[in-house]
Amino acid sequence: MSGSDSANGRKSTAPAWQFDEFRSVGRDYSQPAEAAIYDASHADFRDAIAEAERILDWLNLAPGERLIDVGCGTGTLLIQAAKRGIVGVGVDVSPAMLTQAKLKATAAGVDAIEWIHTGYLTMPPPEPAASGIVSSFSLHHLPDLWKPVALLRLRSWLAPHGRLWLHDVIAESGDPIEMQSAVAAFVARQHALGGDFLREDAEGHFRDEHSTYAWILEAMLTTAGFRILSREFAQGVIGTYRCERLD
Repeated sequence: MSGSDSANGRKSTAPAWQFDEFRSVGRDYSQPAEAAIYDASHADFRDAIAEAERILDWLNLAPGERLIDVGCGTGTLLIQAAKRGIVGVGVDVSPAMLTQAKLKATAAGVDAIEWIHTGYLTMPPPEPAASGIVSSFSLHHLPDLWKPVALLRLRSWLAPHGRLWLHDVIAESGDPIEMQSAVAAFVARQHALGGDFLREDAEGHFRDEHSTYAWILEAMLTTAGFRILSREFAQGVIGTYRCERLD
């Protein structure tokens, strides 16, 4: 529920060699000050509500069906979903972001949302299974060694023929030279759009985080048991994949 905050999904029994998804990579949104300005700092170049509505239109979930948002941030998607009668589960490794999400949900008067401090590798299996999962700008926090593990877990959380919307920083071209050119152009556009704040954010992403190539991600998706229904790219480095669970 809107005020419901499930226990930290991180397990003390996780093997010592498992990737620590709770460790901050890139801009540190575990800090309350960063989480508090997240929506405002992105408002000039993203319409989060319009994005959420497009995702929900594609998922086409019925009232009462369950939607999991992994890396839910400040909860915009799930708040919009709750207005449609969809039962939401918000997953994030940042307690500060979950705090902002709960405040927004309360202000919006929605209560069909459960917030869980956990991540791809540590979330307990949901009961019942979800009809839809969204992963937006969050899978890149995992190195490529661990992305297939995460995708296999996402598939296991979905009901048969459940849908996955995956949106992230992904290199469309498999050519390393073309990739670097696309990254340089993207960083320049971000600088023009939002000054040093967005430039530094983009530079830090490509330097420190774990984005991958489209051909690698597509192999991971199919191996994990997803059918790729469609894909589209913007600026050569922002990819959207619409998938369904294969059964």
